[in-house]
Amino acid sequence: MMWFLMLFNGLLASIGTILVTGILGYNNEYIEPISFLTGAGISFLIAKIMVSKGGDKILGFIAPARKMSQREQERVKHILARVQEQANAKEGWEIKNIRLYTMDSPLLNAFAMGRDILGLTSGALEHLDDDELAGLIAHEIGHFYYRDSERQAVNFGLLCFAEAMLWVNGLVLALRHLLTPNKNGHSSAGIMGLFIMPLILLAIMFRFLGSIGIWVYNFTYPLLNHKQEYRADMFACKAGFGAGLGSVLSKIMSYEEPPKGLTAKLTQTHPNTGDRIAKIDDYLHTNAA
Repeated sequence: MMWFLMLFNGLLASIGTILVTGILGYNNEYIEPISFLTGAGISFLIAKIMVSKGGDKILGFIAPARKMSQREQERVKHILARVQEQANAKEGWEIKNIRLYTMDSPLLNAFAMGRDILGLTSGALEHLDDDELAGLIAHEIGHFYYRDSERQAVNFGLLCFAEAMLWVNGLVLALRHLLTPNKNGHSSAGIMGLFIMPLILLAIMFRFLGSIGIWVYNFTYPLLNHKQEYRADMFACKAGFGAGLGSVLSKIMSYEEPPKGLTAKLTQTHPNTGDRIAKIDDYLHTNAA
């Protein structure tokens, strides 16, 4: 999906350049391809930054959580060490210096960001036992292992750039409308046009019509993410934490509500919890024999 966003950002940069040159009355056959490559190139640079140490710092700053308290770290660190030890023994892989965060939420959940940010909800820390926490952590370690969290960080950076380009292009489109003379030879830059028309044009003519690519991304990304979630579940199972993870998912299924409506179903980021539990149970049954 990151390649889709790179090309989409190139397209947005190209459109923006066409609008600007239209306002200035300047036209050149090389402008459009150069601007397209510039947008795609900036996107590539953003992608490289998001998987660098600088990107890790950015993600740590904007993480939807707070740094884990000393008491919380004492609860988690020995569990994390056990997970990493077994993951290293089973899969031959480990990650050092994981930064721990807490999301103040009663839900049982966790997240992985970038290369080294692991977050757990306060609900998970409070209501899960050590084996269940180990299963949840092992699942997130699986996202680190398969670099899912890195790709999500890249997509986040590219989406932010795309959103910025959408707003800029919308504003430029509004400005072009204001500065372009009408059939009577007068521009629309009156008091009403100056304050109202840009907002109307921005909202209707570009912000919604121009963000079709973002909509496409939002509808197709969950389909790819389902595969990543199943894969991270199997990583936890192979590392020896499938039973704990299955127990967590059973608790989650007891309170979660199924998505309502077609849009909610299509944009659901995680696969059906019951299906995940079934796959974990199948693995545990098969490998217990």
